[in-house]
Amino acid sequence: NWGDKPGNDYSRSAYKKLTFWARGQTGNEILEFKAGDIDNPSKRHRDSFAATTGTIGISRDWRQYSVDLSRANLSSVIGGFCWVAKGDNNAVHSQIVVYLDDIVLER
Repeated sequence: NWGDKPGNDYSRSAYKKLTFWARGQTGNEILEFKAGDIDNPSKRHRDSFAATTGTIGISRDWRQYSVDLSRANLSSVIGGFCWVAKGDNNAVHSQIVVYLDDIVLER
């Protein structure tokens, strides 16, 4: 669903953050982790919020990260979680391998 269907309404859920564990294969990966932000003007539905960790470097060791949702309007959630690797930030890599675990919405 990239905006063709309505998002889920979590506005009464009291979720405050999305937490997850991540590590990279080389430990030099530079990524951004996001929730929300599906907003295609050509589609009927969109996320009611956008939240991000910002651009961060991850290591080869497991580490817990979080996306702050405390001020997010969660009335329409389509994009629950994603990660972004920009070529400019990761030019030394021919491929990006990211390991994720325990992706959880927390109150």
